[in-house]
Amino acid sequence: MWRRIMVAFIATAFLSGCSFLLPSKKIEHNDHWGSFDNIQSVYEKVSPNQTTLDELKKMGFDPYVANNVKIENYLDIRSRFDPLSTGKNIPEVVAECLSIFKRCQAYVVNVDYDYEKRIGNALLDLTGFRKETMKEGWGFQAIFIMQDQLIVYKLWSGEPKRKAYIDEIRPLGPLQSLDDLITGPAISF
Repeated sequence: MWRRIMVAFIATAFLSGCSFLLPSKKIEHNDHWGSFDNIQSVYEKVSPNQTTLDELKKMGFDPYVANNVKIENYLDIRSRFDPLSTGKNIPEVVAECLSIFKRCQAYVVNVDYDYEKRIGNALLDLTGFRKETMKEGWGFQAIFIMQDQLIVYKLWSGEPKRKAYIDEIRPLGPLQSLDDLITGPAISF
């Protein structure tokens, strides 16, 4: 009896093109920001030459508590701002911080949220003929340069909104995947 109910349910879903049967994927990095606006508003509260390292940690940018916060030493900072070691185009306050070596460090924040949902016809998707995917998300990156426990420089970049529609059509459906089985893997020397 249960088998007939399941078969009827699946047949109805396939015939109606219900997308609720399609897989979806949500990638979160277990941090507390929740949105681009939230993390950016906290970032704006950081004031160079006023905010201390302890205050920065209380704001949520603590690498020992929060996810996606990296600690960089002065060598990492130098290669970030001056990858060719020319000594040019480094902000003055960063160059001053770098001149005192071990008393200069940075916290680098890199937060990304990605949501992926398959949409479209469930029958075409599950049989491999057509897969429609909607991807959405956002990303925020920031760097805080610290000299002797005081934030002296900050910089951010990010994507407040990401959105992509992917439509993968395979005219041969599941047979399209047999390419590798028929021809074998490509070998080159």
